[in-house]
Amino acid sequence: MAGLTVKVKKQKDLKREVKVSVPASVVEAKKMQRFEQIAKTAKLPGFRPGKAPINIIQSQYGNQVNQEILSDVLESSYAEAITEKELKPAGPPEVSIDQFVDGSDFKYTANIEIFPEFELKGLDKIKLERPSATVKQSDINEMVENLQKQRGEWKSVERNAKDTDQLLIDFKGTLDGEVFEGEALKIL
Repeated sequence: MAGLTVKVKKQKDLKREVKVSVPASVVEAKKMQRFEQIAKTAKLPGFRPGKAPINIIQSQYGNQVNQEILSDVLESSYAEAITEKELKPAGPPEVSIDQFVDGSDFKYTANIEIFPEFELKGLDKIKLERPSATVKQSDINEMVENLQKQRGEWKSVERNAKDTDQLLIDFKGTLDGEVFEGEALKIL
């Protein structure tokens, strides 16, 4: 962003006050660009769609555009200021608008807390052992077999049941050769 002015003042410990000033020309250019976008599609009484004059668009949509531009310029200029001054914020800023008036520079203050800077010494003396794992063919076969059992499809077969078979049992309870009422049951 051309002409951006950034001043960083150290507060207490890791707190920093970042004062940012965005030139009026940048803000006004962004506003005009947004008004022109709106003018292309605006439907106002007495005008064909997209044919309303800019001054009418400004009076109708001025507050909305100001809020959009404030948010947009604040976000982009803050990111640029942080990058320019090589700050590493630990969280979102507390922003207070100092000045946002037509024809004047947009000025705000962002209070941030930065990550502490420290130097790690002696890392070259630390030795790490990388654990190694060996996979045998039997491990692979066992895993494949488990996956096949988990994801396999059940099919009907006509043979005696074996371990790991799924059984569908249809039975009726009888007493002395007579079926109990309501005692027929299917079990999976």
